[in-house]
Amino acid sequence: MPNSTSKLAEKLLIIFEMDGRDAVEQYARANGIPLAVCRKIISDYEVARGLRTLAAGG
Repeated sequence: MPNSTSKLAEKLLIIFEMDGRDAVEQYARANGIPLAVCRKIISDYEVARGLRTLAAGG
């Protein structure tokens, strides 16, 4: 059974894919979710998908 963090991540990633980073941050603000948490989830997702290169990896 998924924990609350994975449920949150799933919601945020759906919002991100449909409407972008600004929409994720707007959702976070409206629901009292720390922006740092949302940014970390999205950043990790981008790295995993290869949408962003790591500074160390070039």
